[in-house]
Amino acid sequence: MLKPIRVIVIDDEKQAREGIKLLLEAVPAFELVAMCEDGLKAIENIYKHHPDLIFLDIQMPEINGFEVLNSLDNHLRPAVIFTTAYDQFALKAFEHHAIDYLLKPFTNKRFYESLEYAKSILQLSTFKRFQHKMESLLKDYFQNHKHDTDTYVVRNRHAEQATFSNKLTIKADGKIHFVPLEEIQYLEGYDSYIKIHTGEKTHIVKESLKTMEQKLPGQSFLRIHKSFIVNMKYVKTLEPYFNGDFFLILASGKRLKGSRNFRKGLGKYTL
Repeated sequence: MLKPIRVIVIDDEKQAREGIKLLLEAVPAFELVAMCEDGLKAIENIYKHHPDLIFLDIQMPEINGFEVLNSLDNHLRPAVIFTTAYDQFALKAFEHHAIDYLLKPFTNKRFYESLEYAKSILQLSTFKRFQHKMESLLKDYFQNHKHDTDTYVVRNRHAEQATFSNKLTIKADGKIHFVPLEEIQYLEGYDSYIKIHTGEKTHIVKESLKTMEQKLPGQSFLRIHKSFIVNMKYVKTLEPYFNGDFFLILASGKRLKGSRNFRKGLGKYTL
């Protein structure tokens, strides 16, 4: 007996998700393993379930369908049937690259035609051709949407899930990056953006330091200045300075100046 084709449905509209679920239930060859209401949850579930096929809405808030695909490792990208309301660029792109899509609202007949198309994609030789088409589609999309490359911290509606609770989710250049909190050494604030410094990389995001302070666990991260939040696990030495100010010296040798206005936050730490 052949294994069922594992499917994930990704759409921010509950009615759309439930509609596809109902249609899939009539076809035993397909097994629905997850339904996702946003791009962040979609990425998590694709990595978790390794589906063969996804139904992917394009026009989702914050992280759209193209950004979901662009954030996946190449070997984890499944076969895709896009679902979308009218989008001139997307429809032209799909037709140019011969990628299947369902234009909302679609008929049952059109849906089951897409399922047959998906079966043909999942043959090994056909899937390799599909992957090449998908690479070209994503390349064209992001070349035409360079203005959509703002870098920012994604609002996390699933913070209670272990996958997200200890990571900062950053959208940059059309990709989603999960930065472990334990790797963040300090954050440096400017007028309209901040720099997030890890041991190997610096992420620049459009965010205020005040907002970031609320997102980070207070038991580990301490605001020491209007321009700095530091992960105290990386602090090697504390040195007093003039007028109640102080310096924190990190294990890397980096010196960060702290303000007396934030000194009381040091709590158990002694100067």
